[in-house]
Amino acid sequence: MPSTQEDRPYIPLDLYPLRLLVDPDAKLIRAVGAENEGHWAGLIAAPVTYGIDSTDKIRWAYISPSAADRPSPRGLAIAAVSVARGKEPPADYPGKL
Repeated sequence: MPSTQEDRPYIPLDLYPLRLLVDPDAKLIRAVGAENEGHWAGLIAAPVTYGIDSTDKIRWAYISPSAADRPSPRGLAIAAVSVARGKEPPADYPGKL
């Protein structure tokens, strides 16, 4: 998987099992197939959210049909905590792989 820069210097995340990444060269966006190069604003990412475990395996994904559709903060936190603890995210939460 391509390397990305962690957004850690800007957001204190020590208490959370969640890391936010920036991808200025779109390497990760292209590697996971989330690129949308035909957008009027140029290359943008399709709205996707992944929960990746410590072995770099995708354990949870939320594939959004539009930019307005995102996982709720509570739902994202539940999925992130589950993945960080090595457990399966709840089966009734949308986007579970």
